[in-house]
Amino acid sequence: MPHNKTRIAIDCMGGDHGICTTIAGVCQAAKEKPEVFFLLFGDKNSIVNELQKYDLATDRYSIHHKDMAISMQEKPANAVRKGVKESSMAGAIKAVADKQADITVSAGNTGALVALTKVILKTIHDIDRPIIASLWPTYEKDKDFNIMMDAGANIHASEKQMLDMCVLGEAFQKVIGCKNIPRVGILNIGAEDIKGHPTERNIHTLLMENDILDSYCGFMEPNKIYGDMCDVFITNGYIGNMIIKTAEGTASGLQSIVTNRIADNVLNKVTAMLALPFLLRVKNIFNPDLYNGGIIIGANGLVIKSHGHSTPKGFYYSILRATKFHDNKLMETIDMQMEKKKNIIHHILTKKKPSKTKA
Repeated sequence: MPHNKTRIAIDCMGGDHGICTTIAGVCQAAKEKPEVFFLLFGDKNSIVNELQKYDLATDRYSIHHKDMAISMQEKPANAVRKGVKESSMAGAIKAVADKQADITVSAGNTGALVALTKVILKTIHDIDRPIIASLWPTYEKDKDFNIMMDAGANIHASEKQMLDMCVLGEAFQKVIGCKNIPRVGILNIGAEDIKGHPTERNIHTLLMENDILDSYCGFMEPNKIYGDMCDVFITNGYIGNMIIKTAEGTASGLQSIVTNRIADNVLNKVTAMLALPFLLRVKNIFNPDLYNGGIIIGANGLVIKSHGHSTPKGFYYSILRATKFHDNKLMETIDMQMEKKKNIIHHILTKKKPSKTKA
């Protein structure tokens, strides 16, 4: 296996569409990224048969046979118990743990992926559970994306988990968004201090009174997530996942409305032809394929969670995002930030002030 290449472990059997989507995405990414070597985990015969459809040189990949594919309906505990040794998902994650791969990409069961990531890779710096960070499109011309977390790893979040997310999100945006001082906010039903659940209000007070973050911008309402008032939006996995799926449904619905209205009459069709370049640009801004690839962070290694219903193009973008995360040394930055701030979080939560180092 080449050691001078970026090595990406692929869970070939994961996702709603399985191997036909993952292999198509791999082959498309291989054309654009000659520096990447792929470790393909799954049923060997199925992988070989699917690869025959594409012109991918054999020195670009290795096949690692795994009998088991974790279904999208499998409970996380069952996935860990049954699939920690024989599943394609576990094999891809273990490749990172064993330093055979630099990063893992899977479109499989989210709960199982988070659970196996925690069991196999472990977490860093006393983080309770890994967290999913999601890139979010913006309508600002000079800003590519915001970050929202948690996007579905943890339905509930304790105060410590919320503080961990703030530090992880800040580090993530520094590396990927090239923001020297990312602005971090807590998603809430209003900007006022008195609104929201007790956990959110307590975290808000702690962040206002302590220098945990470089820039804390307070409570943020969900309608601000597309704008430029904040760079990192923090919430629990239940709310985060609901927001993502609502946004995807809204974007799909708007596209259907526009398409149907264009077909209504000749005038609408002519107008649409004149406006086509603009309409395509708007469509790309909210195209879920382009923002595919949430990242599971907080573990001792990087794992990319591609959408379960990913298209080949969407899975391809997840792989491109994986290479960018690795090239930009995201894991090293996260590790450094958590090392620097974990004691501050601990002291704040135990109602103690961090001791000052004497010069």
